[in-house]
Amino acid sequence: MAKLWLLSTGLVCLAWIINENISPKKPPFVNWDASLYFTHDSEEGLWLLPNVSLGYPEPGTLYPSNILLPTTKEEIVHMVKSALVPTSNDVRAIDRRHKIKVIGSGHSWSRVAVSDDLQMSLNNYKGLVSINRELHQVTVRGGTTFNELNRILDDNGLAMSVLGSISEQTVAGAISTGTHGTGITFGNYASMVTRLELVTGKGDILFLSANENPEIFKAAGVSIGLLGVISEVTFQCEPAFNLREVLYNMKLSDCLKEMADTAQRSEHVKWWVEIHSDVCAVFEINRTTEAPRDNPNHQVETILNYGFENICNIVSWIPSSTHAMFKLMFTYLVPTPPHDRVDKSYLVFNIPHYFPIHYEGEIVVSVEDCPATVMEVHRLVHEEGLLLNYVVEVRVVKGDDMWLSPNYQRDSCHLTMCIYNPTIKRRLNYYKKLYEAVAKFNPRFHWGKYFDLTPADMEKMYPRFKDFLKIRSQLDPSGLFLNEQLAGTFGLKHLL
Repeated sequence: MAKLWLLSTGLVCLAWIINENISPKKPPFVNWDASLYFTHDSEEGLWLLPNVSLGYPEPGTLYPSNILLPTTKEEIVHMVKSALVPTSNDVRAIDRRHKIKVIGSGHSWSRVAVSDDLQMSLNNYKGLVSINRELHQVTVRGGTTFNELNRILDDNGLAMSVLGSISEQTVAGAISTGTHGTGITFGNYASMVTRLELVTGKGDILFLSANENPEIFKAAGVSIGLLGVISEVTFQCEPAFNLREVLYNMKLSDCLKEMADTAQRSEHVKWWVEIHSDVCAVFEINRTTEAPRDNPNHQVETILNYGFENICNIVSWIPSSTHAMFKLMFTYLVPTPPHDRVDKSYLVFNIPHYFPIHYEGEIVVSVEDCPATVMEVHRLVHEEGLLLNYVVEVRVVKGDDMWLSPNYQRDSCHLTMCIYNPTIKRRLNYYKKLYEAVAKFNPRFHWGKYFDLTPADMEKMYPRFKDFLKIRSQLDPSGLFLNEQLAGTFGLKHLL
């Protein structure tokens, strides 16, 4: 065992050398504190926005002609109305109007928020609007991040019922893409919204809820920015609570057999599946009245996390080593050591370590099809050589009635399929092979991650697709909020 640890330590050191001297560094415009992937060129005095789908530039990167940074609702309305009227010196064709794409925190890997014309950021339009303590509801501006919202709620004795793995996203961006946490009785963020305020593509302000414009409310919940600018969001919250997280490891075969029971037994559960070594880390998370206590050895976890990140770098540069390296690492290093901890809910929901240099796709299937989908990925890796160089995160989400939600009318299992530090060719081949193989499970896909869908695909996946298109044409007849990817997906290229 000592020799194995010595070998593992040597591999981590080798990975560190490669990471420091060969691998691409985080780009200067990745700025998690500001929650925007912006950089300022002091010489030119221009704001630039790279292609946020990778977090660093690649061929085909789009740069907007102008950045819009509204500070008030009135400015949002003014910007929308101004964009509808081309000026005589407009650099675009005189018979075409501007396009606006609203960006949140730049966390999405898909290109749904990318623009080569006007890019609107709500980074200066954020913060608390009101709190109803009796109903446990909070209203915030669209540019507010969940990190900021969590602090607001905690200061007022409230909490979100569920959160995702990170909280850097803006509330408007997260609900628009169907972003979620985990728990079979908990829906995605959009399902927790009780009221929306929307600035439409005509510059009108609409209030949406189950009682106000209810059909538009169901369309706008997960609308990928196509219906307008979400200026305010009201969330249904609950009194603050603590969570107990128990992490343990088990064989993949046993994990899949017990998956349905585990999902029903625990309020929140997620699985980190390592396909090469057939190991699964299980996180069972439940409410508790216990006081916060910290069991994990953070120094050990930091070392293991850093080792894992650097091993990922090795296999991204030497793909043929993937299977051997991952099997060795997860068999002997155990990057997810068992632990048992209690803390405030938002501190347990969010993971402490995040790897930015990777690409994500997310497959959404029915809960019943989840084990078979995982085994299909297993077959692709072991029989067809799919170069999976990351763990597969599996989570469960309750079904909802939002028309374009990946969880529309079915309880769902989400498989987050990452590829670490990919080349463009490797990434495209990876997802093409993967998505073709799981097509038999009637998947949907996370809007903020890699997808490549046609209008025909949309009509098959989403029963209310045509109804959504009708509402979109009412609220944004000129296609102000379209871009290249969304126009192709929704069959609206004639509006570009």
